[in-house]
Amino acid sequence: MDIILTISLLASNRRESLERCLDSLKPLLVKIPSELIIVFTGTDKKVLEIAQKYTPQIITFEWCNDFSAARNIGLEAAQGSGSCTLMTTNGLMMWNRSASSS
Repeated sequence: MDIILTISLLASNRRESLERCLDSLKPLLVKIPSELIIVFTGTDKKVLEIAQKYTPQIITFEWCNDFSAARNIGLEAAQGSGSCTLMTTNGLMMWNRSASSS
């Protein structure tokens, strides 16, 4: 089955907001063919442990004060026809459509 949606989640060291965000995504991930990619920009190993409970697709990215660079790492790994990028810090969501679907 083709992946329709890639959700790329930028996660730093905020454990509580990460779990809340991941739990809220569960119903969506079950309903449509999708994948979850977590781009980890933090240093807290507990956050990595939490992330591993939800997806094996975790990319560690050394934060360089560049949101776009972190977002692009997740988009490069995306397999879906469309993708959205979420941040656990403020609930920001950005929708991206792949070039092949335009």
